[in-house]
Amino acid sequence: MELWKQPEIAESYAKNNNITYPAAVAQYVLERLMTSRDNSKLELIVDAGCGNGRSLKWYLPYFHRAVGFDASEFQIDNARKLNKSPKVSYFVGQENKIAVEDGSVDLIIAAGSVHYMNANDFVCECNRVLKQNGMVAIYNHEYCELIVDDQPTQVTQRNEKPKFVSGFDIFDTFYQQPVKNYFSRENHPNFDDLCCYDHLYSEISGMKKEKKNGPTLDYYLSLKEFKDHFLSEPAYKKHHKLFPENSAPLNVMGQKLKCLSNTPELKDEELRLKVTVLLHVIFLSKY
Repeated sequence: MELWKQPEIAESYAKNNNITYPAAVAQYVLERLMTSRDNSKLELIVDAGCGNGRSLKWYLPYFHRAVGFDASEFQIDNARKLNKSPKVSYFVGQENKIAVEDGSVDLIIAAGSVHYMNANDFVCECNRVLKQNGMVAIYNHEYCELIVDDQPTQVTQRNEKPKFVSGFDIFDTFYQQPVKNYFSRENHPNFDDLCCYDHLYSEISGMKKEKKNGPTLDYYLSLKEFKDHFLSEPAYKKHHKLFPENSAPLNVMGQKLKCLSNTPELKDEELRLKVTVLLHVIFLSKY
């Protein structure tokens, strides 16, 4: 069984809710969808690679019916547990056979999942199931800032507003670039994810396509929560285990962020971060 299909990976994803796509992303996608329509009713949305259904839930108020599919039966089990809406049906499936009727879908979303799929198969199925005025939104994100609480312990004691300094260069140099180089050497799909789907976009043919920068999103996390976000993903966890704990890039980054805040002995749970990401979206529609 592939690592990402194992039950413990599904459980890890279910517990990790530190960096997920909020309602603002759904609003951005829906505004784009409605620019090409005449206020016609939205009947059906499909979430491709839905995982445990976190992204799909924000769209439910706008559609009569929703379908989510994922290659992992354990992810689908979690999606069914976490999302009880009678509007939604979940099934184990692949991108080459989406279980809906021809020309029936208003919107297909794929949140951080398409780099694991065969792009040609996915696009072929999108062409089959989309309505003529339907749309596909493929999205992921790019880290663009990481702010560290400058003196968390002293600030708490003084009851003053925290001071913040940028730790993005530390994150990029000591963690993001090493893991990106590792994915490149391994020819891993996550490399294209970290490259903002540049390769995926160049591969897509047979549909009208446009790549856009979406909104920026802020997440307020502890250092531990930030680390856990990466360790919940199988490929990042595998990379982490290649190193002794004290020299693993994720931990080296964490220690340097603590030094930046002048608190090298601080626990991971106590260091506060503001992580900012930029949403990248590929929009597809039928010719």
